[in-house]
Amino acid sequence: MKNGIIYEQTKQAHRMKETHVHKVVEIYYQLAGEKDYFIHDRTYHIMPGDLVLIGEGVIHKAFSQNLDKSERILVHIDRDYMAGHLPYLELNDFFAIFDQGYGLIRVSAKKQLQLEGLFALMAEVQGRQANGTKEALMLGIGIQLLDMLSGEDLGMDLVTEETGGYVNYRMKEITDYINDYYDQDLTLHKLAKKFNLNVHYLCKLFTKTTGFSSTEYIHLVRIRKAKELLSDQSLNMTHIAETVGYCDSSYFGKVFKKYVGITPLAYRKTYST
Repeated sequence: MKNGIIYEQTKQAHRMKETHVHKVVEIYYQLAGEKDYFIHDRTYHIMPGDLVLIGEGVIHKAFSQNLDKSERILVHIDRDYMAGHLPYLELNDFFAIFDQGYGLIRVSAKKQLQLEGLFALMAEVQGRQANGTKEALMLGIGIQLLDMLSGEDLGMDLVTEETGGYVNYRMKEITDYINDYYDQDLTLHKLAKKFNLNVHYLCKLFTKTTGFSSTEYIHLVRIRKAKELLSDQSLNMTHIAETVGYCDSSYFGKVFKKYVGITPLAYRKTYST
């Protein structure tokens, strides 16, 4: 990530881009319209004023039957970038809420105004010409935003994985199976047979519940694991491809680039420490 904090706002119909797993934390704020948001293994229905918090490496997707009136704000914050630029701060406390399994946050009217004020300031600063002052201001606003989310008196209703979100338990069985056996030869037909479901029914159920096709979800689980393995310089691409379920390393490279935007080798060079 070139910039440690990225702000984005869309007012028109929006469909999430190919990549649904990030190395950064994500703050999603719904301004207008309603959507469903699949996070890990459950679906949340989000409304104007709702916050969705996504930690690093979590598979997620916002989707809806009607996107005409959708408006949202999206903020990505790179934890490592923040740590490198603010070494004197104990950032674990600021990012703890992303590590504690919160998905949806119902925000009070008062907090909505405060959040929208910070977002407006962030948008104004991001529109400026790049320089040291802009970077410092974005860092300051980012810390204010994280501080608001991590404060004890949030004035927010935190909806945890245990207390909120709609779970289709049949689909949870299937996604859990994919997460456990991503290295196997998984296809829609084999999943349907495994769980005694009609292929066409499973296809529709998967998309309706998660926003993903079964093939897309399998790829994302595999790519997430591949990213972890790429940090080990001793592992070659063929071994990594086979470990995550691809018998053809060339095909693995094409799939990886489709979802991540760069090749596995480029990813290793960019993100390996």
